[in-house]
Amino acid sequence: MKKILILLSIIALSTTVLSAGVSLPFGTQEKLETVYTLDNKEIWNSNGGRSTLDLGRYYKVFHILWFFPVWVTEEPRLVFRDKHSTDTYFECDESLDDILRENNLDKEELLSLSFYTRYGGKLLLLGLIIVFFLSLKRKKMVG
Repeated sequence: MKKILILLSIIALSTTVLSAGVSLPFGTQEKLETVYTLDNKEIWNSNGGRSTLDLGRYYKVFHILWFFPVWVTEEPRLVFRDKHSTDTYFECDESLDDILRENNLDKEELLSLSFYTRYGGKLLLLGLIIVFFLSLKRKKMVG
């Protein structure tokens, strides 16, 4: 019952926003997440300074309202992520396999996305569509 009330609240808020003429934000978003912290791995960056790196996962996802990932538009890949920047990353070279082997890391596990990222938005969108059509059917039966 509680889940139904939450779902109905979301629908009520979204219809209010839509009727007010405000557009819902959606589109493709780049994601960069740290998946493993490397110990003191440094490289020379293009600015002539040193960057301290972690191992990161980069992918792109199509979203609705910033937090409902509907589908992954670019599959994840491993990159080196700058520890001191939220959006700076470097493509991995042939040293990636050595780093994975040295740290006993499974590449497939590092690249795997959460259930919510893969399927949560799809299930939520499907649920909203079902509730919408059921409410239309109910209106026809009542009215």
